[in-house]
Amino acid sequence: MDQNQTLEEALKAAGDESQIAVLTDQAKKMTKKEISDFINGKDHDHVTMGTFNSIKALTLQRMKNGESIFPWKNMPSVKSDPDDLGAGLW
Repeated sequence: MDQNQTLEEALKAAGDESQIAVLTDQAKKMTKKEISDFINGKDHDHVTMGTFNSIKALTLQRMKNGESIFPWKNMPSVKSDPDDLGAGLW
């Protein structure tokens, strides 16, 4: 998937349009790269608390549905470090 695909576009492509309703406008427009950077604790100063909460709501909803937390097949740019939970959520 393209790093510039927005979260809204990815949810539509995955057939998960109903999940868009929990997202703020800012969250809908965040790209895969921006979300990966946010998870990695980079460039998160511009993310509002409302957007953070809406992304958290989306990820919890997707987990409850047995889906991956984001609609992309993989996110290889997300760093896996068990000692750093990145943004305090992941």
